[in-house]
Amino acid sequence: RFPNESHELSRSGQPWHRIERLEHIVGWFDHWLMGVPKPEYEVAKD
Repeated sequence: RFPNESHELSRSGQPWHRIERLEHIVGWFDHWLMGVPKPEYEVAKD
């Protein structure tokens, strides 16, 4: 989840949220399609 974002995140979200979302997607593809170990992400606590 990304605070204060809607379903339009990929098109109109805050730039840093859009980048983080894309990094998660690329990480998923790397892990499940390429066999790359799952990266560790920094997660901000509310």
